[in-house]
Amino acid sequence: MSTKVEQLPQLEIQTERELPVVPTRVSPIHVSGVTLRSVILGLLVIITITTVSPYAQFVMKSTVLTADHFSLSTVFLFFIILVICNMVLSRFRESFALTPQELVVIFLMGMVAAGLSTNGFVAPFVAVVTAPYLHATPENRWAEYFLKYLADWASVHNQDNALLW
Repeated sequence: MSTKVEQLPQLEIQTERELPVVPTRVSPIHVSGVTLRSVILGLLVIITITTVSPYAQFVMKSTVLTADHFSLSTVFLFFIILVICNMVLSRFRESFALTPQELVVIFLMGMVAAGLSTNGFVAPFVAVVTAPYLHATPENRWAEYFLKYLADWASVHNQDNALLW
């Protein structure tokens, strides 16, 4: 039995073909969103969130601006930066506008600040740190493992049920 092997035609591979060059403002591969202006705007967002949100929650007894997983305060400030600041900057000069990478950095800085500023971290942390004797229960065994290492001056003691008053 003889088998015939068919020869396939050889394909030519073009290796020296030039790709068209598309002009772009900045190559997206080398763009970092961590720039001086994104960090400064992010810090302004952090300062605003960490001052306004606790004030609104604890002093004004109003809406908890940072209690949701998608913080209302961050979205509002990001909207102001995106619509007002970025549009105004781009009217003067296109290169003045914030890049999408910078906007992501600003938004993430605001979201982290919103998560830490009130109910996310600070309120429970401050409550536990300032009154560890009040939060010591037989279930968590803080009296056995934790309270003996605290300095006497570092916290309020529960003498005569003073913390339950």
